[in-house]
Order: sequence, then C-alpha cells, then structure tokens
Amino acid sequence: MSYAMSYSMPYLLIAYKWLTWLAWPFINLLVRWRIKHGREDPMRIAERYGRAHKARPNGQLIWIHAASVGETLSVLPLIGKLLETDSQRHILLTSGTVTSANIIAKRKMARLIHQYVPIDYPLFVRRFIRHWSPSIAIFVESEFWPNLLDRAYHKNIPLILINARLSPNAYIKWKKAPTTIRTLLGRFSLILASDQLTTDRLTDLGAKHIKTLDNLKLDAPPLPFDATALETLQTQIGTRPVWLAASTHVGEDILAAQTHQALVANHQALLTIIIPRHPIRGDMIKAELETLGLNVAQRSREEPIQAQTDIYLADTIGEMGLFYRLGQVAFIGGSLVPHGGQNPMEAAQLGMVLIHGPHISNFTSIFARLAEAQAVVAIADGLELTATVNRLLFDKDERQAMLLRAQAFAEANSGTCETYYKILQPLLAETGLAEIKREKNKNNV
Repeated sequence: MSYAMSYSMPYLLIAYKWLTWLAWPFINLLVRWRIKHGREDPMRIAERYGRAHKARPNGQLIWIHAASVGETLSVLPLIGKLLETDSQRHILLTSGTVTSANIIAKRKMARLIHQYVPIDYPLFVRRFIRHWSPSIAIFVESEFWPNLLDRAYHKNIPLILINARLSPNAYIKWKKAPTTIRTLLGRFSLILASDQLTTDRLTDLGAKHIKTLDNLKLDAPPLPFDATALETLQTQIGTRPVWLAASTHVGEDILAAQTHQALVANHQALLTIIIPRHPIRGDMIKAELETLGLNVAQRSREEPIQAQTDIYLADTIGEMGLFYRLGQVAFIGGSLVPHGGQNPMEAAQLGMVLIHGPHISNFTSIFARLAEAQAVVAIADGLELTATVNRLLFDKDERQAMLLRAQAFAEANSGTCETYYKILQPLLAETGLAEIKREKNKNNV
C-alpha cells in the first residue's frame, strides 16, 4: 500500500487503510454470515472480492455506483438516457444488495453490466479497478468507501457525485472529522446536490465544485408491475377496503397490525397490506402478527388472499409497483421509527394518499414540498396512524382530492433527469474522446 503514503492523507484515512488490511479474517466471517442470512448471492460472491464475471467492453465505460434499491431505481432513467444517446457507450452499475441486483436483472438493458461492489478491502478494490478501468465514475447519493474512492482517484479516474444528500446524523458525525471528509469530498471533480440543504451541509464540510439540482427520485418513472399478477390479486380482494403500510422497518409492522385490529370493526372486511423494506424479515413478521390472532397470507409462500385474510404480507422483491396499485392509502415506512423515511415519490406517482411519521430526514425536501401541495398527511405515532387511516378510508372526497394533488405534484416535477444529463454530457464526451485516444495508442503499439 505504498501509494497511500505518496500524497497528503488525514490520519483517520491512513488508519482506516491499515485496519482494513488487518481485517481480512473478520471480513471472511462477515461474508459467511451475510450469505447464511440471505444478504449475499452465493453464486456471485466472487464479485464482492473484486473478481469480474464479464470482460471489460471496448470503448467508453461509465461506472455508476448505487448503494441499494432506492439509489438504483433513481438512477435507472439517467442510465437509459446515457445508453440511448450513444450506441457505443457501456455502463457498469455496481450495488451492494441482492434486492437491487434482482431489480436490475429484470430490466434487461443492453450494454448495462451489473456487478456487486467490492468490499472496501485494498486488494479487492485494486482488483476491481484494474479489471474494469472505467473511463469515469459516478457515485449516487452518499456512500463513500474510502479505499474505493482513493484507488479510483489515484488511477486518475474522474469522480462525480450525483443526487448527493447528507442526513443530519451524518453531517454531525462528519463535523467531528473535518479533514477526513474534506479529503473524501475533494476526490470529486463535480458534486450535484439533491437540494439546497445538502449543498449547504457539503459546502460547510469542504466540498468544492458543487451545484444544486433537484432529487432524481422526483423524476423516476412509475414502478413497473405484472398485469397478470395484478388481475389475480384484484380478483382475490374484490370490493374489500385496502390500505398499505409500505417499506416498513422493525417496529412499524406491529403498529400497522394494531391499526388493522382497531379499524376492522369500522371497515367491514378491511385488508391491510404490509410491505417490509427488507423482505427477508417476512417469516419473522408473520410469526409476530399471528401471535395477535391475525390471519396472515404470505406472498413469498404464494399464499392467496382469502375472505378470512387480515394481513397480506408482501415480502417479495421488485413488486412494489404491483402493491401500490391495490389500494389508495399508503403509510410510508421508516418514518415512525428513527430511520429517516423512505421515498414517497413512488407512491405519489401512482396516486396514493400518503401518510408519514416524524422521522423523514432522508427525504426532508420532498416531504416538505408534498406538504406544501397538500398531498401528504403527517402523523406523530401509532395512535395517529389509526385515526388517519380511519378518516381517509371513510372520506372518499378527501382521498380523491389528495390523490389528484399527489399526481399533479409528480407530473409537475418531471424533467430532473434531463437536467442531470445536460450537465454530465460535456464531461462524458471528454472522457469518451480520451478513451478513443487510448484505444488508438493501444492498437498502434
């Protein structure tokens, strides 16, 4: 790791490099644990060690890193635009979760290669960069892996951060390590922030070359769905009233179930659909809800919705677009527990009436704008969740008005992807020309 000392580097980053070198035995144990618990794909685990499953294509290769599902979905329209405007361009998309990999596999986009991001261990990172040798690297939102960033920077790969966001907790933590975060942010030649608050925070932490745009998630296309599956579920549901608890985290599933229990007397044959953020929790959630005496049908086990079903547990991957088309009222999870909330735009685009809790730091700007448009209801706790769902299920006029406002908000905020593309295109063109020159020099040798 001699290159690590060849230029000024904060002590924390130097310590991090040494610690990751020494962490090899623990990394192996962690990987085994993640495989056992379904958090890694055992058939593709070599990718996490930096080994590629495909050859590098010739010409310009744009590397885009999207940590998980939300980042992946937000950047897919931009990827489509990049591929559409240059038939010789290839894109390497990395992510770190099985769910995101499955979503990408279903899209089947030509000239798009998916690989799991390597574990941030120096040897794996070197192996990954050496094989793919990307023309340019684009990171989405806020995932900074020090070894990965440093190696790309050292190999003169231009680094761009797009749709940047920084939670209050992350901002406070980075304030305690000012030299380290200033160095990491300094690796990026351009930062495109998702809102003004993020720009202010990153600027305070030492970011340069930063522009304020909108959140890419405002411009994502409506989630896809399987028409046959939708028809089947609609037939099973019939005329039953339906509400959804979407992208729930630990602690929110039970609140949704308690809301169902409180409301079923007021709304005959009420069906509650719970969609856990992490489907791997499905069996655990079902067992917990059955202790309350609830009848739970589990989608991952292909259990149908029957007349006696209280809760439909939608614990599958990549079907959110299907479930959002089954009801009109949706609680957005991660907001009644201190997680920071999940993306509300997916539901807003499909005309859902939105409810959220107090913890929305991940999407503060979007929720604030939805509130201005009167397209969302804020609640404080489980009791208010019950009262709000009850009111919205009874009041068809209020539901319809909020539904139309949510759709209007989504339509009014399209065009963000095009703005990102226009700003990125000159940089991509420059690296494309550099790639052509490199190919010519290689052929002349």
